[in-house]
Amino acid sequence: MGLEVNGAGRALSPYQALAADYDGNGQVQLTDAIGVLKHVVGLSAPAPAWHFASETDTAIPQVAALSPGAVPAISVDLSAATSPVHVGLVAYLSGDVDGSFAGAAGSLNLDDLQPGYFTALTQEHGLDLAQFGVYF
Repeated sequence: MGLEVNGAGRALSPYQALAADYDGNGQVQLTDAIGVLKHVVGLSAPAPAWHFASETDTAIPQVAALSPGAVPAISVDLSAATSPVHVGLVAYLSGDVDGSFAGAAGSLNLDDLQPGYFTALTQEHGLDLAQFGVYF
């Protein structure tokens, strides 16, 4: 709602824009902020939900900050697979624009499991780290 989530004039990443659309109507509006506030104070509101997108979806970087549109669909053709198929996903939690959600105590995060994961991903597929909300 006009606050600089990333500070220093840095734009929202596409995943942050998608997370900001709390009610899932394809636009970031006052109703999203009200929904998050209602949920936080315990009033009747939709619960935050996890959403998943393909890590290499080329449409994601084009997401506009206040009109992210619908969550992109994921499809995988496994008909010709003879061995395990890598399906890389990026998860975001509706309402968690600043990425402050913390998992259960003792849970692992991606950097612990695979240091440099996002750097390698962006180099391999020609993506921008800012797409994932990672700034240096």
